[in-house]
Amino acid sequence: MKFSIINLLLASFAAFLGFGYEKDACLRCSPAPEFSPVLVGCDGTLVAVHMESVRSLVWGVGVSRSVNGGETFEYLGELRIPDTCQECSQGWPALVCAPDGSLYLALVSGDQNLVLRSRDFGKTFFPVFSILSSECPACLYPSIFISLEKIYLMVSEVLQKRVLVFSSDLEGKRRSSTVVAENAMLGKLIGYKELLYSAFIRWKLPVDLVPPLGIPDRLAPLGDLLVQYCRLHPAELVVAFSSDEGQTWGISPPLALINVPAKVSEQYASFIYGGLEAPFIVNPAIDPHTGNIYFTFPGANEEGDMDVYVFGVNANLEVILPPTRVRKEPGKERFLPNIAIAPNGVIGVAFYELDKTELQIDVWFGVSMDGGQTFDCQRLNAVPSPIPPVVMQLTRSGHFDPSMPPGYIGESIGIWADRTFFYMAWTDFRNRIVTHDYPQGRPDMDLYFVRVSVP
Repeated sequence: MKFSIINLLLASFAAFLGFGYEKDACLRCSPAPEFSPVLVGCDGTLVAVHMESVRSLVWGVGVSRSVNGGETFEYLGELRIPDTCQECSQGWPALVCAPDGSLYLALVSGDQNLVLRSRDFGKTFFPVFSILSSECPACLYPSIFISLEKIYLMVSEVLQKRVLVFSSDLEGKRRSSTVVAENAMLGKLIGYKELLYSAFIRWKLPVDLVPPLGIPDRLAPLGDLLVQYCRLHPAELVVAFSSDEGQTWGISPPLALINVPAKVSEQYASFIYGGLEAPFIVNPAIDPHTGNIYFTFPGANEEGDMDVYVFGVNANLEVILPPTRVRKEPGKERFLPNIAIAPNGVIGVAFYELDKTELQIDVWFGVSMDGGQTFDCQRLNAVPSPIPPVVMQLTRSGHFDPSMPPGYIGESIGIWADRTFFYMAWTDFRNRIVTHDYPQGRPDMDLYFVRVSVP
């Protein structure tokens, strides 16, 4: 398929800036919905895991991999875990490549959090250890880090509104657990040398106004009072850190303030209504040369719209980059950013952008060669996505797919970087499919992928 004029202009502009744009391609496109991709490279193999619909309201985890640098992907099938519940819903995958070249996958499966290992680059996974609901009730959103000797699994206990970390040796034995932070959710674990870090957002909400997940994830339904309260009492970005292999954790003072939008458009509210339980996820990345840590997160900009920011600290948690907008074109809402840092220190941030005028969603990528001070941005998707429906249709559901809640777009963009490329995957609705509920056709929920040259 030939490039469109827009693609040619983007390619020319990217070449002028020093980084190359390639046309996006389907990573996984099937009649079943695919969403929430995660990417990682391991010894020359690029592995992608994602959630996919098995049947109505039951989700599994699919695995794909590329052995040619992302030029093509092979779908390896739905994840089957030996000796565990085969019919349980699975989700919230987190994926890392260990120093020894093994892949480790953390996910929620039924009533437990699992850590799995693959030594054949994603073809097969076998359990290493599990955290049962009796040990950690209602624990979701796993995050994982592997050192030379230990496995670290961080989870959010959503009923108690706290973050915990479980650690073990590489065989899953000699386990221990520690409470990282109270009144906290959605910690993402990352490590550098002998140090562990986790970033999360704390909300200053009265106890009787705190939603089940501990964050204002249903702002509009909870009323103007809660929205106004959050605007007057901004949330705080804090970092937990450990220098003793996760046995004890310190908490930084507030490093940045995060505001909720002054106004929530009907379209953005649909993502909140539709099950996007964490519109304020913080994602971290570490510069391998300097040890500087960069975080990307969404928050309200000066115009009152949801936007994407990058923030940086050094290993001592001293601020080196105040919150900086990645893209500054007004009149757009941006959300679900993710970040990767190439080995040469170049920062890349991928995110969704909602055009409220054209009523469409694009995927954008910003690259910074000066430590986040400035970003050059380009659109990644060749074809804009229509917005998931925000009102009920004449079907069993208000979403494009009957098994999805209204407005749902997934909870992550996958991004990873090596010396040559940034690799990115996202949820896309450009393709159409005919179903029983949509005899005239409806957009399908697929995964698309692109790579961009590292400057």
